Amino acid sequence: MIQVKKFSCIDEFGSPVIVDASFTVHNTDRVAILSRSQESSTILCHALAGILHRTHPLHKIEGSIFYNDRSIEEIDSHERTNSIVYVLPNSDMLISGVKDTVFGEIALSLELIGVEPNVIRARVSHILQQLDIERLADRDPDNLSGGERHKVALASMIIRRPDVLILDNPSMFLDVTGVTNLLNILRNYEGTIIIADPNPYIWSGLSNRFIVIENEHIEVFNSAKTLIGALGNQIIPLELPSWTGLYLKLRDTLELNDEIDSTHCLPALRAVSGALP
Repeated sequence: MIQVKKFSCIDEFGSPVIVDASFTVHNTDRVAILSRSQESSTILCHALAGILHRTHPLHKIEGSIFYNDRSIEEIDSHERTNSIVYVLPNSDMLISGVKDTVFGEIALSLELIGVEPNVIRARVSHILQQLDIERLADRDPDNLSGGERHKVALASMIIRRPDVLILDNPSMFLDVTGVTNLLNILRNYEGTIIIADPNPYIWSGLSNRFIVIENEHIEVFNSAKTLIGALGNQIIPLELPSWTGLYLKLRDTLELNDEIDSTHCLPALRAVSGALP
């Protein structure tokens, strides 16, 4: 469980990015972070992963973030990264450069945390199949396309099965099949998932909670239904086309179903997003 208490972040120029945020992310939550500003979403992802002081040392940070009742900044970095994995959008920064095959690159994540070799082989083979990149197993990561490297980076992080998986702009570089395969993996993921993406309708069928960042303030909605109500009543004035599509399609889905879930939601989302087959 992650608890955020009166968290604020001001950039090096004195401009507020997030102001006085307090909320809780519960175990097994699927949380979508929705914002006009990708910078705000990324800042929040870094804060939840416990790396904001390192990635933005000039930002002024106030308040507290706790992971399982311990200050996230005080948890040893090795212990923290075993429990909370942050997958940044720039896949080049996640490729180690020390392995000459994709299979070895993905396996490295498990080797570093002491997983048995036979278990590593089985889990790497499984994730390659899940992401439909088995054909890349013997390829050199340095010779892959941007999209292929992104999939390998995602695989190397997801395969660790952390308690909290934070995905920042995961749809970047992914084609239709890549998005669909990632969605299939995340639906069966046992831990907590936090996703910040400029295309929120892709993940709305997966999410059970929504964190909205609007004018540096955060509001949390505990269901798609309450989010839709706020959008419809203009409690949060979000005007981007993607938000409009999210609102309309989730509203239409909820009119047909008492509860929103991936099975019922995805057909409606496919119609508007153009991102899914």
